[in-house]
Amino acid sequence: MKASVEMNLSQHDFFEYLTQSLMIDIFKNSDEFKNKNEIKKGLCYRKIFRRSGKDLEGHVELIEFIKPERCLSKIQLNSNISHVGYKIEKIDEDHIHVTYTETFDSTKKFHVWNYKVMSFILYYFNLKKMKRMLMAMEYHILNKEESI
Repeated sequence: MKASVEMNLSQHDFFEYLTQSLMIDIFKNSDEFKNKNEIKKGLCYRKIFRRSGKDLEGHVELIEFIKPERCLSKIQLNSNISHVGYKIEKIDEDHIHVTYTETFDSTKKFHVWNYKVMSFILYYFNLKKMKRMLMAMEYHILNKEESI
């Protein structure tokens, strides 16, 4: 699944937001503080996912982390592997084009087929949800800058 949005942000501001989000996520899940210089390709940490009232332990790994253009992470939860990525293209100093991608794979074929069928059925709603998420990120970054 892929969603693209143009934003009224600089490439640097959006990537800083992604980096800070990763730092917060790592701290919440491992009580270990990482500074910006430690966030790089190959970084791994454990994360607790709460689904349907159950706590599941997964592993998150940064596959690609190219400042300020691209961030790709792999999330492994039991036999399921998801890839979540952001590609940030600079239009000009204050405008960017962000492409958010999400892929899913599993060792269990039923999970793969279930994902494909549900993605096909819910494509429109998932795409709308992803675009709203990206617009909410833009709104948050812009309001954070205004309050400083």
